Amino acid sequence: MDIQNQDITSTKAFSKGFVVRLDALFEALGVRQYGRITRTAEWSRLSVAGARKLFQDDRPPNEKAFESLSLSIQTEATKQGKDVDLEKIKQFLLYGGINPLKPRQNKNYFQKLDPLAQASVHMALADAGKSQQINIITDFTKTQLEYLLNKIAEVHTEKAIDFATKEMREIATSLVTLAKRNILL
Repeated sequence: MDIQNQDITSTKAFSKGFVVRLDALFEALGVRQYGRITRTAEWSRLSVAGARKLFQDDRPPNEKAFESLSLSIQTEATKQGKDVDLEKIKQFLLYGGINPLKPRQNKNYFQKLDPLAQASVHMALADAGKSQQINIITDFTKTQLEYLLNKIAEVHTEKAIDFATKEMREIATSLVTLAKRNILL
């Protein structure tokens, strides 16, 4: 088989698990489990029986129906504010990989810092909280605190801003204020 001349989105070649990947996209779009066969039929322009067969056989539909299904998934994602490339949807459905509709997991910048830098992150947040009469340990949930620690570490790592600068103090103060008002999480 000549792979170089083959269309990578051809539905003739695909990895096992097509239905699992389709379900993952539906899950990311908020499509209920109960209505997925009907939605697949609508979006792919197949009959309900054809969509049911697709789920039973765990295979993609013919190329025309696959194109329609992929385009409908992209359209629904766009309506929900998720900007995603049509080719990434097709490749995910056929071959797997990273779900293009799931947000990328945040890097845990805080865990990658050395102990001294981690202490500096804690101090920056503690000082920002103290200036607003907020105890970052007792006034925030564990999730909020982890988010704040990671966000300050991200700013330090990505923007190369030192912890002792006025800019970092302003960023930390703003983040603490937003977290206290439950705007961040």
